[in-house]
Amino acid sequence: MSIHTTPLRKLSVMAGKNGLTDLHIPTITEDAEDVVGRIRLQRDEKTNTSQWMDKQRTNLLAYEYLCHIGEAKEWIEGCLGNEIDSIIQLEETMRNGIVLAKLANWFAPGTARKIFQVRAQKNLNIRNHFYVIKGSKLQFRHSDNINYFFDALKVAELPQIFWFELTDLYEKKNIPKVIYCIHALSHLLARRNMAPNIKNLLGQLQFTNEELNNTQRHLDMIGLPMPNFMNLSCSLLQELDEKVDEKSNYLQTIPASFDLKTPELVIEEGDESDLDSIIETSPEEG
Repeated sequence: MSIHTTPLRKLSVMAGKNGLTDLHIPTITEDAEDVVGRIRLQRDEKTNTSQWMDKQRTNLLAYEYLCHIGEAKEWIEGCLGNEIDSIIQLEETMRNGIVLAKLANWFAPGTARKIFQVRAQKNLNIRNHFYVIKGSKLQFRHSDNINYFFDALKVAELPQIFWFELTDLYEKKNIPKVIYCIHALSHLLARRNMAPNIKNLLGQLQFTNEELNNTQRHLDMIGLPMPNFMNLSCSLLQELDEKVDEKSNYLQTIPASFDLKTPELVIEEGDESDLDSIIETSPEEG
């Protein structure tokens, strides 16, 4: 997997299609006086230059990562036709695999015949801090939802170099790799005319200073390099070893046991206090 090596990304790259005119990153940029469409990095006069550059470097990394989460979120919503949790919440709420299992059924119907979720999940947002309370504790069976997604990736023939490990998501060991996988999947499905293109939102989203700092803290805790999102499309083509006009045999790779018609979705609900109450049903049982 390709890794970022450039310490400070050029703002012209981050601005996307609209150029730098509308680019604003809290704590990083400010409007330049008397110059239309010009921005500049902002620096506290009391701050040492090297310390300031280090701060901007880390803030840019956190900002870029949050934008990539936003891109994945918007793409998933476009596929499923409904909203999912916010960018800031998504790292936590994706861990139960429910969203990914639903996405699996969307692009590879039948791969997720049962989706496990705990009854009475409640989300609480206090001052931009996200809490999952009562009945929403992760359980081992949530890992089944993630494994359904892996089954769907096999059907779609996404090269394994773009996959993440179960613990990367379930134990939150490497969420950036999960987001990278979703981006790779979006490129693959769009290439096969099976999904919309994922958008470039760099320079178009804004986050608070607190959100940037919290995100950077989380990335520091992981201690792993950020995947190279910018070069993803080229990396995918190299791994697929396909010509631009080559037809995919995607549908031919779906096992006979999978119904190409989207099956009736069965949600297994579990109660933390009584795991024996989990309903064991399948679409065939009606």
